Amino acid sequence: MIYYPPEWSKQKRIWLSFPHNEDEWQQVESDDPLIIIKNFYKELLEKVLDYQDLDLIFASDEAMSQNENWIELQSSKRFKLTCHVIENNDIWIRDYGPFFVKNGASTEILDFQFNAWGEKFPPWNLDNDIPSKLARRLSYKSTSYDSVLEGGALEFNGEGVIMTTKQCLLNKNRNPSLNQEQIETILKQAFNIGKIIWLERGLEGDHTDGHIDDFARFISTNKILLCKTDDKTNPNHKHLLESEKYLRELGYELDILPLPQDMKRQGEYLPASYANFIFINEAVVMPTFNCPQDKEALEVFTRNLPDRKIVTIDSSFLIQEGGGLHCMTKQEPI
Repeated sequence: MIYYPPEWSKQKRIWLSFPHNEDEWQQVESDDPLIIIKNFYKELLEKVLDYQDLDLIFASDEAMSQNENWIELQSSKRFKLTCHVIENNDIWIRDYGPFFVKNGASTEILDFQFNAWGEKFPPWNLDNDIPSKLARRLSYKSTSYDSVLEGGALEFNGEGVIMTTKQCLLNKNRNPSLNQEQIETILKQAFNIGKIIWLERGLEGDHTDGHIDDFARFISTNKILLCKTDDKTNPNHKHLLESEKYLRELGYELDILPLPQDMKRQGEYLPASYANFIFINEAVVMPTFNCPQDKEALEVFTRNLPDRKIVTIDSSFLIQEGGGLHCMTKQEPI
């Protein structure tokens, strides 16, 4: 029977794709932005390797050989770094990567279609092939679906509940021929779940059309960390308040994460969020943004996850390209 383990479950490894897309990062106003994001990746990977195994995808043999010395240095870490060469377009493996599920003791892959968040950021053909390529490489059974679905659009509580947003899953730039009922049927059958919580929308400036992982995250079967702001001039104020009210009416326990201070790029809000954290074995990696709210967010994580080490990493450069830690990682369960 298919089961999608919640992210706080024990993980076999975590997957990332190493940055290489110069066109994307050259749009960020900084000297040598691709070098900066590569160094950010290395810092993150070194933190994760203190807690669990990690598999890293390079887009080419040349890209891997350029980092050969750094890769060799990681052999001294507590856990194992495994590198793969698989062509890809970009780093956001949360969305285009496979859904790793359990079927009894076996790991299987659910392979949905990826169209770069409604065909916003071509090309995406290589990213769309990653799940099937990993299935063959790992010798995992794979089930393919014709519908478009991104990993960051869904939150699982591990007991038959998915949380998502209407803004994303009902957006006609994904599956224009499917209505809400049809999408629910696909999700329930694919993931063997019984209930879907539909929140209205995600954060302002989120080019994914409102991914749930940027503002509302399960940390246990009945508890959610939810972003909120008391600033009534913030475009996120009203809808986050409505989400809080709705989730409380459903009976979920909530704790509130602040939003970081407003961050903008070329006049547009950036969807900076502490909710875009990642679970790893025995720890959580929390993004920081060099602002006063960092301390408050750290207190929230420490209070709610006392049995885990809270590891922080400055993500203020990463968010310049619109994504976060959760967006660039994909966990594989034991």
